[in-house]
Amino acid sequence: MTFRILSLDGGGTWSLIQILTLIDLYRSGGALLSGHHVLRDFDLVAANSGGSLVLGGLLKDLPLGDVAKYFDDPATRRAVFAPGAGARGAKARLRRAAAGVGPRHAAARKLAALRQLLNSEAGEPGLGDITLDALTARARLPTQIMITAFDYDRRSEVIFRSNLQSRAAGFGTPAIATLAEAIHASTTAPVDYFDGPATVSRGRRCWDGALAGDHNPVLAAIAEALANGVPREAIEVLSIGSGSVVLPPASGSEDAAAAKLVQVRQAHDPAGDLRTLAEVLIDDPPDRASFLAHLALGQAVPEEPGRAVGDGTLVRLNPLVQPIRAAGGWVRPAGLIEAEDASDEFLRLRNAAADTVADGDIALIRKFCLLWHNDAVPNQPIRANADTLECEIGQRWYSEAKGRWAALVEARPRAAAAPSPAAPAGQAPPPASGPRSAPPPRLTSPKLN
Repeated sequence: MTFRILSLDGGGTWSLIQILTLIDLYRSGGALLSGHHVLRDFDLVAANSGGSLVLGGLLKDLPLGDVAKYFDDPATRRAVFAPGAGARGAKARLRRAAAGVGPRHAAARKLAALRQLLNSEAGEPGLGDITLDALTARARLPTQIMITAFDYDRRSEVIFRSNLQSRAAGFGTPAIATLAEAIHASTTAPVDYFDGPATVSRGRRCWDGALAGDHNPVLAAIAEALANGVPREAIEVLSIGSGSVVLPPASGSEDAAAAKLVQVRQAHDPAGDLRTLAEVLIDDPPDRASFLAHLALGQAVPEEPGRAVGDGTLVRLNPLVQPIRAAGGWVRPAGLIEAEDASDEFLRLRNAAADTVADGDIALIRKFCLLWHNDAVPNQPIRANADTLECEIGQRWYSEAKGRWAALVEARPRAAAAPSPAAPAGQAPPPASGPRSAPPPRLTSPKLN
């Protein structure tokens, strides 16, 4: 029996890629399933930032196409990424020009927009103001939920859980938040994005979980399962990203067209260091979590160059803004239109911010995702060769990764769908024991009176 985890990266409006990918994975006979159909296939779902907004739509049990509207609909995305009072006007533009950074969005307005989305009559109404420990019971879901954030005052990771008895948490007061508050905490990025930290229940102030290293929350999810007694050999993980830029280093001999496809060494600019830091931490962090998670699950590593490992129990689905290696050098992925100016689509994808709300950018992100689904754009390996960018662990193309996940699902049945009885208040559930074939324990939350 298996214990299945769904992990959803951060990514702002680029998280449209995640819901489009779930639509592709769950398409059956042309009909699109709703959120609870997806969630019931997993024992645990962990999400950060934009991925937590996708999770919110799944928890509302919206049709998957309606969850995509969270990002596709201009009014919705502009409500979530509403401009703050300090981000408008000539003075604000001068401050941003002088410092190179400055908040663009209003945190308080985002919380109001999230509550409106989650409390609407569409799907399961009124979920925004329910705490996570009560949420799965209300929705009658066996799936446990984790939303990651960064505690502004304690300078540490904070995880909002549906399982308040989790052994992965400390023995202090658990972090409590409503669904809207937890998503608000996880999606409030600092420095160049929002005008202040998110404030949630009990006065806790939070930034995006990427600051705690949880942009890709897969390690936090695996730790949750292991701490609660799930054998690591029972764990299978589907980790879905929101797009990453990974470019080969420039050789110095590129012409103007090829220079768009490689990473050119930049002169150090002290004035721009804060912006660079914001981009590295929030906009497009490097992903070490996938490889560490692969190792934590006891999976194999290649024994020699050229022999990739593709049979692990962690499947990474994440499209790369990356050129394709060819005999004559690097070439752009087929389907991305080349231009001599800033309208070049590869260049636009390189430069598009995580919080973009421009209609043209969203349309291009959708096109980028479709190209990835059709193997025109490469998939992110769990580990890649640092020189050639070839896959060493994982799958280089979407069809291969999708096929690998399908093979895992078909090969081993999942744990029982209904949650086991919760442990008494204040007592952790017992650890797993017995043979591998025994169902692993469910991560359960206290029963509500």
